[in-house]
Amino acid sequence: MERPFAFRTTLLYPPRCHPSSRSPKVAKSTGKDSSINPQGRPPQKARRPLWLSILAGFSLLLGLITTLPQFYWVLFALHLVTIGPNSNLLGQIWYSYILHGDNRYLNVHPGVLAGAIEDAFLLGPLYLTTGVGLWLRRP
Repeated sequence: MERPFAFRTTLLYPPRCHPSSRSPKVAKSTGKDSSINPQGRPPQKARRPLWLSILAGFSLLLGLITTLPQFYWVLFALHLVTIGPNSNLLGQIWYSYILHGDNRYLNVHPGVLAGAIEDAFLLGPLYLTTGVGLWLRRP
């Protein structure tokens, strides 16, 4: 009796081709140029698909956009940096663009801090490593 959801070994391990069914043997090289294939053309390098490069770029951008502000918020919650119009560059960016001049940021809510820690230490590095992995992937 066959199990309904059993793995088929042919899907996991496809059968190997018999050596006689492979491509015909090529005559031995004369030693002039070993980088030329039997048809006399140099081997072509596979190009990375454009969509893969775009996806890698978006992932890297998302990682930077996610990691830097959330890490700065965590540092602010620990009272290591300040946010405001008279602070450093990242503090000014937080104050003017992210908070829009709102002064409610003076109290750190624990739920917001937990989300910032998650974004800064889990999601941001995940996006960055995914972007690097996609960028270094070869077809």
